[in-house]
Amino acid sequence: MTLKYYHAEPAANSIESMIPLIEKGLEWESVYVYLHMMVERMFPELEVAANFPHVVAWREAMNARPAAQAALAGEDRTAPGLRTFTGHVR
Repeated sequence: MTLKYYHAEPAANSIESMIPLIEKGLEWESVYVYLHMMVERMFPELEVAANFPHVVAWREAMNARPAAQAALAGEDRTAPGLRTFTGHVR
């Protein structure tokens, strides 16, 4: 059975945490979860832009990549009842 390794931190931290999987010879699949775009809407009390400018700069750099722009320009296929952080519903 292949393990699914879900991670959302920057790549350097993710790679470091993958080392034990590699050393043990386990079969695994990396699944990157991109949460950084939503963090300001999910946790406004953190004042992300003021307290974590490096996160904002990283997110902007990631969003500027052609692949990210193509993905973000796509149709929103989220079920309307689940659009809690998009501002479209509720």
